Amino acid sequence: MNVHQDGEQQVENNENEVNTVPKFTKLFSRAMDQFRLRVFFLFLERLYIIISMSIILFLLSLKNCGWNDLHYWVLFSSIQAIFSLVLYGQLFHFSNIQSIQQHLAFHYVQIVFVPLNEVTDHPVAPEVFDPTANLSTIELDKKADVMQMQIRQEIVNQSRFCKYNNIFSNVTNQAIFIWTIYYIVATPQESSGEASDCNKWPIIQTYIYGSFLFLQYSQYYLLVALALVMLPFILIYLIIRCFTDRRKKQQALMALNDLQKNKILYKPNILEGEQECSICMQPYQTDDEVLQMPCSTLHHFHNTCISAWLQIQSTCPNCRQQLLPDNQQPLLQQPQQQEEL
Repeated sequence: MNVHQDGEQQVENNENEVNTVPKFTKLFSRAMDQFRLRVFFLFLERLYIIISMSIILFLLSLKNCGWNDLHYWVLFSSIQAIFSLVLYGQLFHFSNIQSIQQHLAFHYVQIVFVPLNEVTDHPVAPEVFDPTANLSTIELDKKADVMQMQIRQEIVNQSRFCKYNNIFSNVTNQAIFIWTIYYIVATPQESSGEASDCNKWPIIQTYIYGSFLFLQYSQYYLLVALALVMLPFILIYLIIRCFTDRRKKQQALMALNDLQKNKILYKPNILEGEQECSICMQPYQTDDEVLQMPCSTLHHFHNTCISAWLQIQSTCPNCRQQLLPDNQQPLLQQPQQQEEL
């Protein structure tokens, strides 16, 4: 594999150049340990599922129970568990290959080069050279938990079969979990303990395997549940925001229509104050269309500039006074002079 060659080549180059030996940081070592432990437990879990469901299928065949939806669920889950078992076996195997570990450590900048006279047999760098050694236990565990998920994705990409098997396992796991929830909801009598002898053990297995899947993907399920709970509030907020924006736009259009009554053609020194538009900062030219604000005779702008402004705001650009009050009555009917800010 290319990863083997890259990792070995990187290590040899650094050893030859600076006479040091690469060692893993404490953070990387903790992440790898967490990853192996997680994969190992998932491997044992799938092994238990395969054995238990194989026994159930064998007993069902002895009792001549026939086939129903629950029995097909057991068969499908057994096949899926076999693929998952192969996947976790591969992940555990790849995680113990030294060259892949070195590649991952280089990739995530978790390699420390230790001088030859300070080298020990332990793969982790001495604390003197390790920048992650000073992390608290809680902080180290949090960062290691994030890194072990990144390591999983990186290892999965080492093999095409492993990559596609991972996609297949994740998709089929969700299908099995949905199937399990549907069966429990659709057949409450059987799931509550009134099942026949042929369905007793398969029903127990649905609860066990469903619990395993929920624990494995709990963080994703909780996010989906949170999104579903928040969805009505988000929709309500968007509806209110839509009506609010529409109301503001209507207010701006009303203000603009009233301001058109004060539109004049510019002539030199016809206006008070600065002879320029404070929106575009350009001086007025003869016969430019200019609008005066009702808040002050010192506040005036190009017609095009103030029209664009009032598409998003209903206030004077200079003093921020509302051109329409809350009762939507135009201020032109209530003129009020203010000093320029």
